[in-house]
Amino acid sequence: MITTQVNPSWLEPSAYVDFLNSGFPGQWDRASFDFYVRRAFSGQPSDIGIRAEGERILAGVSYCYRELRVGDHPPIKVCVMSAGTTRREARGQGHYVELLHTGVQLCRLKGCAALMGFVTRDNASGRGLKRLGAHAIPSFYLVSGARRLAARRALPDRVRSVNPGDALAWRGHVGLGRTNKARSDVHFHYADPQDWLAQFVRRPRSVRAIRVAHDSLALLETVGATDRLQWLGCPHEKAVDTIGVLAAASVAQQRRFFMYTLDPLLARAANRVGLATRPGFVMLLPIDSSRVDWGAVAQSAWHVQSGDRI
Repeated sequence: MITTQVNPSWLEPSAYVDFLNSGFPGQWDRASFDFYVRRAFSGQPSDIGIRAEGERILAGVSYCYRELRVGDHPPIKVCVMSAGTTRREARGQGHYVELLHTGVQLCRLKGCAALMGFVTRDNASGRGLKRLGAHAIPSFYLVSGARRLAARRALPDRVRSVNPGDALAWRGHVGLGRTNKARSDVHFHYADPQDWLAQFVRRPRSVRAIRVAHDSLALLETVGATDRLQWLGCPHEKAVDTIGVLAAASVAQQRRFFMYTLDPLLARAANRVGLATRPGFVMLLPIDSSRVDWGAVAQSAWHVQSGDRI
């Protein structure tokens, strides 16, 4: 018999890592499991939902609890679905739909006002959320491609490594693409500095802090042959130039560069300096609309750092 279970006592971390690698070969280990699946936020651990036949996992997903903030309004608790897949032989049998409904139930049980997911445009999970009434907010995955990067000039003089711990002092600095704190601004909220450090600095792979100028600091996580920009604090008008320099520095060291944004203007500008774009969405499914105008929130300016993704 196939059942839906949340945090089953028999589920060992190693078994879930093996299951995730069945969908994403070679991409998961215990360090990434602890970071993306089991890490607590504001004292609340994530949940794991699975569809199983006996103790054989057919499909699974994690439900991670975070906070959004719209302008100066109080934080809003949300649930982000992440780290999920379905075994190839079990696809098309409605398992993901059941896990979506489980996510809705958990949101109601734990006081989350919305269920969210970060997806690429061709992702089936996004279509499932869309059918339930989710808003689809365009996003952009940016990576160094075959094109020559336009910002190769004066790299040694512009890029300097510093202590990643110094980044905490920059937490209140103007973030990537943020020019003010307008009432319509939407961003992820980290009330506890330790949650911020856990999200952006204490990641599964090595994180470097890079100073590009006196007023620009970047956190990059090196995963395999790719430097992933996880956080960038710099003046809005310097964002494109700073990204170009960081990307060129990675390519000069024969690594790829990756970042993520919801800012279409920034994405187009990054494309002009040589980064390739893959489109995606942030899926936003309202659960409690009594306190939040989710239609207005979906149309607002979202300022999401690459490292905000789960």
